[in-house]
Amino acid sequence: MDILSHLIELRRRLIYSIVALAACSAIAFALYEPLVELVKRPFQAIQMESSLPGQLFVHSVTEGFLVRIRIALLGGAIVSLPFIGYHILRFVFPGLYAHERRAIAAALIAGSALAVGAFLYSYVQLLPISLRFLTSSGFIPEDVGVLLSYRSSIAFVLQVLLMAVVLFQLPVVVVVLMKLNVLSRRTALKAGPYVIVSLAGISALLTPPDVISQIGLALPLVALYFLAVVVARVFRFGEE
Repeated sequence: MDILSHLIELRRRLIYSIVALAACSAIAFALYEPLVELVKRPFQAIQMESSLPGQLFVHSVTEGFLVRIRIALLGGAIVSLPFIGYHILRFVFPGLYAHERRAIAAALIAGSALAVGAFLYSYVQLLPISLRFLTSSGFIPEDVGVLLSYRSSIAFVLQVLLMAVVLFQLPVVVVVLMKLNVLSRRTALKAGPYVIVSLAGISALLTPPDVISQIGLALPLVALYFLAVVVARVFRFGEE
């Protein structure tokens, strides 16, 4: 295909992806109530174990609308991601070799599994532990009243979930780079100490400002990084 045909094909794939994102966001907007109940559940669980109010409070007239838009966009992006990924592959695959296509296809499957695992881990384990830590008596004295902001609380949960899903794709990227011989296993192992420090710093920047969320996200990421090196060793990827 000449350059003009490539541009026309790219435009077509972008249009399909944008339409998919808009349609999925509209569905998420319509399903706002069950989605927001899912996001609020960690706070309700904490309320049962402490004196914190289970009810979240709105502090401005636009707060509820903005939260609904945010949840709709994020939910639409997550649901439409497989469809968008499909069109990205349809655009890219014709220019790849067979082994590169197999590597990317396997990476998509593994990345999807890791995304689901990241969501479940952060929702079931990381969020409750982080909330218990942040709302403990060591930070909030017993004589201090608490009014949890609806917008800030929902944003807290969404931030933790989104960052976990994104960062858990790291081992997939590492394995693909070694499969394509862009990165060697020896280099990956030598970079281990720097990777540990970098992941700790990234977790601190992208998660809420509490040590539990940061450590709870950084530790599995480090484990997954070295697991990716082990997987590469088993399949003989990244050999110099």
